[in-house]
Amino acid sequence: MYYTIPDVRTRGNEERFWSAIFMSVFYLAFFSFIMTECMETLGPLVGISDFVMGVVFAAAGTSFPNVFASMVVARQGLGNAAISNALGGNVFNIFMGLGFPWLLYCFFGVEFVHAPTSTYYGLNAGGILFPILVLMLLVVAFILVLMSTGWVLYPAHAHSAILVYLCFLVWVFTTGMEKPSLG
Repeated sequence: MYYTIPDVRTRGNEERFWSAIFMSVFYLAFFSFIMTECMETLGPLVGISDFVMGVVFAAAGTSFPNVFASMVVARQGLGNAAISNALGGNVFNIFMGLGFPWLLYCFFGVEFVHAPTSTYYGLNAGGILFPILVLMLLVVAFILVLMSTGWVLYPAHAHSAILVYLCFLVWVFTTGMEKPSLG
């Protein structure tokens, strides 16, 4: 990466920012693919479903860089940047890390895709629907909490977020998330 991503911070390389962006997105996609393949291989070896591997281990693995970056800027007194990094990183992961490859697979994949309509039918929607709804609800609740406290975060907010995440993990592991009942 050192040799393929131009350092736009050095004088004379400022105009190469498009190349830096493209290569950064390329490496993000490449390493996401490697991580996904590793998760799909390791999960069955230890007896954990693909869904649990993705929701717990892959999600945590992709969030650690955001956590450390947010901690650095928060310690510099830039709390807004820390929150923006956390929310923006997750939005990017969802739309680009999941959505873009899924879109490409719908157009160019052969397995689980109905070719005339480019419709993907290999995902058990019942297994992913509830966590997506929980995620959307938590984002809305987080924004409402921020608005109610004048956009100030307190340690109690962090403790409640950790508690909610632990409850979610307990729920994922106890239900196995294979075929939840939605009604």
